[in-house]
Amino acid sequence: MNDARKFLIDEFKTSSINKIKAILTYDGLKASTLFPYRNGSLRNKFKELGIHGRITPYSLTHKVIFIAKDECTLDLIDDWFGQQIRLVSIRQEDRNELWNKEFYDVSYGIGILLGYPESSIQAYIGEKERSSKWKEERRTLMNIMPFVNSVDNYEEEKRLALKWEKHIMKNYPLLYVDYLLDII
Repeated sequence: MNDARKFLIDEFKTSSINKIKAILTYDGLKASTLFPYRNGSLRNKFKELGIHGRITPYSLTHKVIFIAKDECTLDLIDDWFGQQIRLVSIRQEDRNELWNKEFYDVSYGIGILLGYPESSIQAYIGEKERSSKWKEERRTLMNIMPFVNSVDNYEEEKRLALKWEKHIMKNYPLLYVDYLLDII
């Protein structure tokens, strides 16, 4: 195991599901990932290990960590997430068609960068009907499948989550055990 993987699994101070998201991105199964982070700066550590990542503060108490396959994707996900934060902070009564279009574009872009299936993104933004089947899935898969599911493509979307889960189980069994212990 290289130093970057070792850091992401053993030393990274975050939950096991966030470690899984980071590893899936580092291993190239996703273009990027993001999650809340409160444990200081990692800029130098990321740089030293060749991890494309950064922590961006969105308020005095809230920071988001971004990890991506490359610097261009890192810039995009950070920028689009900032745009989404700005959009959701606009009061409901001030939202209009322009807001809807921008929210759609930003949400779509973020979803693609996070590796979510296009049909899931369309369900999230209201272009496709949302499925409630995911509620019937085992809890371990539900957490690995963080995207909204569509009625039309549910099985395909589930296969992607199963692929991610199998990758972790096969290549990082101790991380998967930590994850199971976290959700019990």
